[in-house]
Amino acid sequence: MMPITENVGDSWQGIEKSFHAGKMAHAYIVEGSSFQAAETFARRMLQLIFCQRDDVPCQACSSCIAVDEGKHVDALFLEPGSKSRQIVVADVEELIARMNHTSFQGGWKAAVVLHADRLQQSAENKLLKILEEPPSQSLLLLVTDNKQALLPTIKSRCLHVFSKENASRDLLDIRNAFGIFPPTSGQEAEMLTQIIGSSLFEVISLREEAIKAELEAEIELSKEVLEARLSSDRKLIRESAVTQLLRWLHDVLLVKSGPTQKDLYFIDRVDQLRGIANRYSADDILMMLRDIENLKQRLDTNLPEQLVFENVFRKMIR
Repeated sequence: MMPITENVGDSWQGIEKSFHAGKMAHAYIVEGSSFQAAETFARRMLQLIFCQRDDVPCQACSSCIAVDEGKHVDALFLEPGSKSRQIVVADVEELIARMNHTSFQGGWKAAVVLHADRLQQSAENKLLKILEEPPSQSLLLLVTDNKQALLPTIKSRCLHVFSKENASRDLLDIRNAFGIFPPTSGQEAEMLTQIIGSSLFEVISLREEAIKAELEAEIELSKEVLEARLSSDRKLIRESAVTQLLRWLHDVLLVKSGPTQKDLYFIDRVDQLRGIANRYSADDILMMLRDIENLKQRLDTNLPEQLVFENVFRKMIR
């Protein structure tokens, strides 16, 4: 069963309160500190409305399990499946048709758009129809880690919830690289690139094997959808590495700013963080943060991943 993100704070409490008061909105943008966090939150919302027990969501009844597996009869999961890895008008038309049908179990109907930021503009315009005229007892969830990519007309018709993910829930662990990050020499930049590259290769290879096994087992899923899912997973795994580097520098800057240990991601490494903070000025750390923030865009280019990482690491040498 997919693990539940715990520290979603007031967002989850607000959803529960709205549900029990019978005042849930018909459409939400579900955003997270990572796409995985956002998707987990969305599935939890579906379990809330479909759960068959009094203590909802129980995560154990047949409905909750079906949601977790993406197989609930009254829930449609839509994700990029075209060669361009975008969600096209035909996909949205299918969603609208499904949402306008009577639910199989006589209750809620739901649609979840995964990677909603990859909706083509024409598909977003088509989606406005169901946002403006939602069927009764229906729920539409637009799951994304990039809300800004959605049209203003979409965002204005949806409520927004955000799920924050713990540092311990990363898709891969690169903490063994923090001993030489930020790098102080070209040799350290090369070593850092090799460590992260090896971690990426190992995790991505495991995901490729899992996706191929799923393709062989799940006759309902097309090859195009699974290939798009693999491409998405590769991006998420790369972004997980970038996120951890950002968190590390965040902590370095926080330690540099004062004695407080509140809000540190890596509170067990305060001495190491303090040693790094003493080597750099606050301006240097801020510049390095900007360099790492730009990594996501650079990794979306056709350049080799390791080359992109190494170029950025070399730029950080002071």
